[in-house]
Parts: sequence; C-alpha cells; structure tokens
Amino acid sequence: MSRLETNEFRAEYLREVGSFLPLLIDAIHALEVNPADRLAWAQMRRLVHLFCEASAAAGVDGLIHMAACMETAMDRFPVGVELQPLLVAAMTATVERFEGLIRGLERGELVDHDLLVARTREDFVFCAAAAASQA
Repeated sequence: MSRLETNEFRAEYLREVGSFLPLLIDAIHALEVNPADRLAWAQMRRLVHLFCEASAAAGVDGLIHMAACMETAMDRFPVGVELQPLLVAAMTATVERFEGLIRGLERGELVDHDLLVARTREDFVFCAAAAASQA
C-alpha cells in the first residue's frame, strides 16, 4: 500500500470510529434512564465491537484494548440490571479517551496508548470490585 493509500485509509478509519462517539454517548444515557433498554444495550455492544474490529484492521492497539475492557465490563452487567454510577462513569470516561486518542491521531500527535489503556483497565477493575462488594 502506498503512503497516500495508507494516509487515506487512516483518515477514513478515524472518520468512521469518530462517528461512533455520539452514538455511544447516546446509548450510555439511554441505559442510565432505562437499564432494560435492549436496543440501547445492543447498540452499545455493536458499536464497541465495531471499535475493536476497525481498530484491529487499522492497527490501533490502544483502541482495541480500551474497547475490549468496555466489552468485558458490559458482559458482567446483564440487560435490565441498573447501571451503577461507577460503571456509567467508566463507560463515559472510556468514550472520552476514545475521542482523545482519535483526535490526537488526526492531528498526528504522539498518543500514549499504554497510559490510556491502563487508566481504562483501572476504571473497569474498580467497577468490578465495587459490584462484587455489593453482591
């Protein structure tokens, strides 16, 4: 693949995953209001999975691992279970990290993928521990 093709592919990837951000935020808000909203859960799962797949194709490891953390957390909360404020905060922070990473890549900045992934993992580990202590 030529440099131009690579740059075009990267720009298209960033546009595509960037377009998911408002949809993810909308789904999080819908789940805050109605945890039994199967459509919102399905939308969240689909978008997070698309983040993983598109990021794998583009070789953006940070987004792959952050999205995987979010998928794992979602697996622990079945549809209809009230979302704990910590989980909502972790999901929202992860989407904000997605955005920061995407915008940094768009500007050609060096982005500390490892730090973003570590913070995301910490957020979701903390949520899991809090949920386990309440069970």
